[in-house]
Amino acid sequence: MIFDWGPNFSKYIDKDTIVVGRTYQNIHLFRAYNPKMICAIMVLEGSQLPEDWIAKANLLDQIWASSTYNKEMLEKNGVAVDIQVIWHGFDQETYYPKFDSAKYLYNARTLLEDPFTFGFCGGHTNPIDRKGGQWLAEAFNVFNKEDNVKLKFHINKSYNPSFPAEAHLRSLIKEELQDKVEYDDSFLTDKELAEWYRGLDVSVTPSAGEAFCMSILEAIACGTPVIVTDWSGYLDYTKPTEQMHTRIKRRFLAHYGQFDPVCGSVWVEPDVEHLKEQLRWAFEHPEEVKESGRKASLWVHEHMTWEKQAIKTREVVENYEKNTDSM
Repeated sequence: MIFDWGPNFSKYIDKDTIVVGRTYQNIHLFRAYNPKMICAIMVLEGSQLPEDWIAKANLLDQIWASSTYNKEMLEKNGVAVDIQVIWHGFDQETYYPKFDSAKYLYNARTLLEDPFTFGFCGGHTNPIDRKGGQWLAEAFNVFNKEDNVKLKFHINKSYNPSFPAEAHLRSLIKEELQDKVEYDDSFLTDKELAEWYRGLDVSVTPSAGEAFCMSILEAIACGTPVIVTDWSGYLDYTKPTEQMHTRIKRRFLAHYGQFDPVCGSVWVEPDVEHLKEQLRWAFEHPEEVKESGRKASLWVHEHMTWEKQAIKTREVVENYEKNTDSM
């Protein structure tokens, strides 16, 4: 059984390998299918795992962690099996950078009077959502009506359609800035989403915790620099924009899944005052910001396409089998 991980992924990997996607349930049953190798894909937004998860994880032959952060959290929690970091990836034909002159005009703002545009892409399901849209809304108040800025929210409402996401986010922003805020929760295709990223000057995700975060990677791939909390999985690939990492204010009890509070898993709250400084700095230094986005985009296109991750996965499997056969 193969976990389908992106376009044409399965052709890169040994079909004799069993990959369990995002679960450790009934590992012993998978042994009946193939005793050769069983591995699991692990994504962990928080910091702790329930004890029974750890016990099940240690029945595996190998775990593929989506980030260095995930690997460190697994080791911290007592997972003793072989852990390999294999990132997620992106389709570079869709998420190409805005500075690729053959496909797109470098500067998304074609007119001098166009506003400097910040964007947020993610869920917003409760007043203290893990993705951090509420902290960005608060921080946007650093601007005044005279500032030529815009804030665009693209919200995924699928996790909690009944929550009044737009009303809540707008309630955190002062009245004089309301006409500078755009909200959208419609479905976008990958091509439409890529265009949305390329239309931003800065993508902001002040998240409380991420195993990896596809939206941050996709924004960078499109040549758009990012402001992110200085914590968790995406730090593997945001180093070229590390001057825009937001300081941590405090840790608090995670509440993403039912297991989080029980096992004491924590997230982090970004320092909104520092985030305000970063938004203002980005607005006042557009060329420096643009250059950081260019550097980050070049790096992810070199290291983080789906093809690169598929090749890495095949190498991991082959090395495991080689080492096992030599024992």
